Amino acid sequence: MFPNLNVYNLPQEQVEPIPASLIKRITAYLIDSLFFLFTIYNPFMSIFLSRIGVPEAESVAELEIFLHENPKIEFAILIGILAVLFVYLLYFVIMESLAAVTIGEFFMKIKVLRTNKAKAETSKLILRNLTKTILIILLPIDCIGYITHKKRYSDIISDTDMFYIPSLRLIE
Repeated sequence: MFPNLNVYNLPQEQVEPIPASLIKRITAYLIDSLFFLFTIYNPFMSIFLSRIGVPEAESVAELEIFLHENPKIEFAILIGILAVLFVYLLYFVIMESLAAVTIGEFFMKIKVLRTNKAKAETSKLILRNLTKTILIILLPIDCIGYITHKKRYSDIISDTDMFYIPSLRLIE
């Protein structure tokens, strides 16, 4: 898909991927979450809330009063939040399937691969990312798998794992 950028034909170091540490995984997730929060969530919700008629409130109590007086808007807000969570899922799936890594994974030099270290299919990426996006309420249960099996349950189900690759580049 991309041209070989190794124009001088220098030998490429091949490093065997090793399982990524929990610290690298959490840090990558936090980087991705902050990126998403500031570039997509905040702008979208600001525009969306003003379009459906939610005023800028001075306090939470003021907002609660407004929402209590306008119950139909609560449902619209719920739909907006679900839409954002779906886009959050798409961010992970698209980045991991097209670019091979998310922004956070790139900085931490980690990558999702099948447990046999082959490239993960899109269907596997969707399955493994559901618990950290749309089904976020299940994330604590999913993380129990990391404590008991050294893998998230969603990684076990999707036959994937997160690997540290010291020589990771955006275009290989």
